[in-house]
Amino acid sequence: MGTQRILRKDFRKIEIKIALCYPNLFQAGIACYAIQLIYFLFNSFENVQCERFYFSPNNPPRSMESGQPLINFDIVCFSLQYELDYLNMLAMLSSGGISLDSKNHTRPLIIAGGPCALENPLPLVNFIDIFVLGDLEPILDQFISLLIDFKHGRASLQDFSSLPGLFIPRIYQDEIITKLTAHNLDRCVHPTHQLTSEESPFGKSLLVEVTRGCPRGCRFCLIGYQALPIRSRSLSTLKEIILDGIEQSNVKKITLIGPSLSDYPQLEELCAFILDQGLNLSLPSIRIEALSDSFLELLKNSGLRTISLAPEAGSSRLRKAIGKEIPEDFLLDRFIACSEAKIDHLKLYFLINLPTETPSDIDSIRDLLTTIIQKAYPPQRLHLSINPFIPKPHTPFQWEPPLSLPTLQKTIKILQNHFKKLKIYNVEFLDPRWARIQGILSRGTSELGPILLKVLQNGKTLGAWRKITKEINFSIEKAQDFPPLLDNTLPWDFIDIKIPKQKLLNLYYKTHS
Repeated sequence: MGTQRILRKDFRKIEIKIALCYPNLFQAGIACYAIQLIYFLFNSFENVQCERFYFSPNNPPRSMESGQPLINFDIVCFSLQYELDYLNMLAMLSSGGISLDSKNHTRPLIIAGGPCALENPLPLVNFIDIFVLGDLEPILDQFISLLIDFKHGRASLQDFSSLPGLFIPRIYQDEIITKLTAHNLDRCVHPTHQLTSEESPFGKSLLVEVTRGCPRGCRFCLIGYQALPIRSRSLSTLKEIILDGIEQSNVKKITLIGPSLSDYPQLEELCAFILDQGLNLSLPSIRIEALSDSFLELLKNSGLRTISLAPEAGSSRLRKAIGKEIPEDFLLDRFIACSEAKIDHLKLYFLINLPTETPSDIDSIRDLLTTIIQKAYPPQRLHLSINPFIPKPHTPFQWEPPLSLPTLQKTIKILQNHFKKLKIYNVEFLDPRWARIQGILSRGTSELGPILLKVLQNGKTLGAWRKITKEINFSIEKAQDFPPLLDNTLPWDFIDIKIPKQKLLNLYYKTHS
């Protein structure tokens, strides 16, 4: 395991300057573990100077560390966590004085990674020089060496093709690219000297990555497929990270990170260790199945006031269809247990527009909430987050039809009426119009490049999307019309996430059988 301080740099030894960009607001970016990790990894090299940039709507990007503009850096790296941030990325490059056409790039070199890059990089091929598909750790040393050689004219883009897991659009030759996987997290560096802020959703907190990947296989979930296999850090390593981190980062709160956090076999022991150190504990989300009575007692003692759970659907039938089978009786039993553990507030996540969904399934959300109000939590202590299901590449639902805006709007109106009658007012809906755009960015092709440019030039608004797609007669629906045929090649099939396509197709058919 590697835990080390970021070196104090001797600027006479700096060979390369890297801008690490998060294309959204600081408050979101400071809570992103990927940014903390990559910043730490890059700065662990004595001859590399890495500085952070965040999106600011009204100002050209300037680094957090020295206030320098993007154009002063040799390499510009973006972590792409969310498709709707693509336009922010382009705005940062444009306002930073960098050409948006990758064919014009000599310096700086533009690199992108993150779950959206691995999902489907095709909408951004006109703008990005190199995509890192998967975990960076397996190629980190060679990658930094090539970046330095590239800066000094000793290497070309072609030389980067010698490394696995890189998609380089300008020289791509129709080969299959296998994602990069760091197999042993105990051998991977974990950032213990972290940049924290009270502006983070977690507050001033040390982010501790417990797991990568998720074994559950919920059929709608991108991370559940692209991030396999499940990998975990040992308890002894996590304890060392925490003890080192609270000293180096000067925090009193630990936020545990991992898509399968609830499946970590020693989670209760880890949480107990954190509390024994006199630290506060934050758990972004817990699987309902993990809420044993003993774990709830531990959470109660931690002072946790809100617990976030994701039933996803209101009916048992629909949960089974999406691969998240939770019996109704068990679900209700755990909600009651949360209430009895004196956890004040319950936040619930639901998806709408799921495959095979019927009007009855929507009414089942109302019925479930009615029972919760009767037996566990009053409506003023419920917080709901309602999001449209968006088909994602590399999942069993990648063949699903695109979102129907009229259907979504009708469903939302029905739910709003239900919630009003139940007196639940703390409800968040993702605007279905943005969800529809997120869908095309998830499953789009390179034809989206010129559209993104035009939308950027017209203000990045929903009105800009309507105007541009109408002007060029582009149909968001037709562009995602992928028939569920085994021999039908999908645009992103050149990325091997190490899951047989036949397995995904079998799960798709199982849902619809």
